[in-house]
Amino acid sequence: MSAPIDVREILARIARTNAQFATTADRDQMVRVGETMLKKQAADLQSVLEALDELIGAAQAVENSCVRHDANDADLFRRLDAAIARVKGGAA
Repeated sequence: MSAPIDVREILARIARTNAQFATTADRDQMVRVGETMLKKQAADLQSVLEALDELIGAAQAVENSCVRHDANDADLFRRLDAAIARVKGGAA
């Protein structure tokens, strides 16, 4: 399991940054700061994607277990709980 991240906070921060940048940056700032900002946002979005992939995989495993009437598989539920906690920044 990867380190916890708060997916909602990352997406909100990117949205705020982009909105502020679009309304306050002049052309020179856009060129100077834009590339660095985009690289940081790309890394943040990759982290979000990985966390969501992990969550989806865990949810699908639980769903498959339930379909097979194997719903007592505690390991799958722990995996799902851990994936949910990860995208919530580590809080269960």
